[in-house]
Amino acid sequence: MINLTELSVDIAKVDRMSQSGSSLLRLIQNEELPTLDLLVREALQNSLDAKREGFSNVQVDLNLKTFNKNEVLQYFEGLQDTIGKFFTETEQKALTISDSNTEGLTGPLSYEDMESRADQGNLLNLIYEIGRPQEKEGAGGSWGLGKTVYFRAGIGLVIYYSRILTEDKKYESRLAACLIENEEKKEEEIFIPYTSEHKLKRGIAWWGRSEGDKTVPITDENEIDLILQSFNIEPYKNEETGTTVILPFIQEKNLLGEQGERQQLPWESSVEKYLKIAVQRWYSPRLNNVYYPYGGRLECAVNNDFVTREKMEPVFLLMQNLYNLTVDEDSRKEKLQGIEHYVETIKTRGILKDSEAGKLSFAIVHEDKLAMGPPDNLPSPYQYFDIVNYGENENYPIISHTRMPGMIVSYNTSGEWVNKVNTQDEHHYLIGIFVPNSNNEITDVHFREGAPNVEAYLRNTEKADHRSWVDYLYQGHRLNLVDRIQKTLTKRINNKIGRKDKPTDTQRDAQLSNIVGQAILPPRGYGKSSGRAGGKAGGGAPHGGRKDFSYKIQGINIHSINETEISFSIKSTGKNAATLEISALSEQGTVRADKWEEDIETRFPFSVKQIILDEDVGVEPIVTEEFGRSYGEVLDLPESKDEVHGKILVENDDPLIQMKISINKATTLERTENE
Repeated sequence: MINLTELSVDIAKVDRMSQSGSSLLRLIQNEELPTLDLLVREALQNSLDAKREGFSNVQVDLNLKTFNKNEVLQYFEGLQDTIGKFFTETEQKALTISDSNTEGLTGPLSYEDMESRADQGNLLNLIYEIGRPQEKEGAGGSWGLGKTVYFRAGIGLVIYYSRILTEDKKYESRLAACLIENEEKKEEEIFIPYTSEHKLKRGIAWWGRSEGDKTVPITDENEIDLILQSFNIEPYKNEETGTTVILPFIQEKNLLGEQGERQQLPWESSVEKYLKIAVQRWYSPRLNNVYYPYGGRLECAVNNDFVTREKMEPVFLLMQNLYNLTVDEDSRKEKLQGIEHYVETIKTRGILKDSEAGKLSFAIVHEDKLAMGPPDNLPSPYQYFDIVNYGENENYPIISHTRMPGMIVSYNTSGEWVNKVNTQDEHHYLIGIFVPNSNNEITDVHFREGAPNVEAYLRNTEKADHRSWVDYLYQGHRLNLVDRIQKTLTKRINNKIGRKDKPTDTQRDAQLSNIVGQAILPPRGYGKSSGRAGGKAGGGAPHGGRKDFSYKIQGINIHSINETEISFSIKSTGKNAATLEISALSEQGTVRADKWEEDIETRFPFSVKQIILDEDVGVEPIVTEEFGRSYGEVLDLPESKDEVHGKILVENDDPLIQMKISINKATTLERTENE
């Protein structure tokens, strides 16, 4: 006989078009972010989306709880025989995420109580349904899939407790549990208490009060209090409303993950420390921010220790101050004294009612302002943001972006947000944030219905894990708003710092090493004649043209950051002479070395180190001594009409010119005095 305080189990059956546990756990295939980061991003976003009207803040408490497994499992039918036997230690840990000043899990208790989809509230969305998106304007979620991270963070068992204010102004508590697991696990690792009637396993089950052949959340206050007491959780009282998500049987080591060979960072030694950093990493724009413009700032505590502005790490406090520059001009005077900073309006014409798509705020910060020197010796921004710096002796720019919810979408050191932005020296960091003009209306006729404003458009560009903005097709039309923002943004940054912060030698080394193949060879017409062959042999008339010469690239081998080896062959339709020249590829097209030195006022960064010709060619190149400039060597080509395909230094029956060129970065780049 089931005790009054024991929740009945409802095991999902395999049915048509139904998701399995294993498929649900794979829905967000984000292997880029650690589990705790995904959890913080999703949990806090859910809480902020549920802010209750009339409150100026949302409070979220993240706590690690110790509980007695036997006291907890007695309330859930069948779990003593599965989870109870798998975890032998009596004392276990749970991670709880509790919010207040939020609506809680509102709506009907079951689908039978609904008259239409419009009646479906937060409860059914969160506990009983996957994939139904959040429809509230300005919300963070748009796919309804992020909640699956709750099941990935622990053993798959999630307990939901909530208190709401009903439509008739009465307070009501609700509690239910759900377990999602990989149904293909070994038998001894299956936690759902299947019986003989379950021939096929689906990997999904719920616990609650029996109602027909289903279960619904329990609402009896006394029963709920008993379960909460077993977790050492205080229930909501008086006029409090909110939701508490309980993840029992967590393994701290699994949540923290492996650091590999790198040195452990200070916050990676415990879940508590990591959570404090993760909250700042993703929600610095909204965390205890009185300037946050959209109502409902975030207040967050980890194990009852609030992450206040005074306790924020310097780099995250900088992020909040940069965000504030985009929404309140007065905030710059008191918050960023002594730091070089800028605010730029990013405009795009023809597709928005107001040309302003948003604002970019960025700063160039010395490491001392981030307390990276003695006595603090704090980690670098790249470590705090958990991103890669692609430079060796320089710092790549960091540009982030966010929407109305105040969650950082991502920090970018590569890609379209930063591709054309200069790097800084090893002691300075360029850090910025883009904030959209969310309420600006879209006037493009194709998008009026699908995305009424900038916020809605950007929300639709995000994937389920909210890690990027990517322009999308709507009714066969592409607005390209994100692309326009990115291009304008990089231009605005370079307009401010580009002239006085020209790339350093080491920076140009790193940048050119990443694109060396493109810098030497055009991306279009790869392996074909460039149409620019031509030269003079012994003072004779110029030869060349597409019909006279063609060359074929056979391989590119990057030996190091400074040296690249290119193998290729040249074909001539007759006895001619060819001049080989190294050029760089830019947005405006191919740039010859003499033009580079004239316009950029630095020495051309490539020189030829060595040329090796195939032994059977019988041609001696005339090597110029002006390595820094347009490097040309004149080669007399043998007569041939045959196309020869071959690899470097590999003998062919009838070889043409087979060459291996090792190209070095110039060791010195001379600068003019006015740079």
